[in-house]
Amino acid sequence: MTDKEIERNILANPFKRFEDMQMMRYTKTLGIVEVDYSVWMRLTEKEKTEIKGICEEKVEGYYAHISVRKHVEE
Repeated sequence: MTDKEIERNILANPFKRFEDMQMMRYTKTLGIVEVDYSVWMRLTEKEKTEIKGICEEKVEGYYAHISVRKHVEE
């Protein structure tokens, strides 16, 4: 799976639904996904910590996948 395919998948499922509900935004020029301020402020600290943990786990998994793919290509 290419980086572009991964990005397209993230933005299509389920991001599009949250974007339509104006709960999240994607800034293409900066490559940033943003949670709406009012939504973020309603989350508990536990929920925010859980979201951050999931994001960190996914980023680590993504880079581990890239690293493995790079070694295979060499």
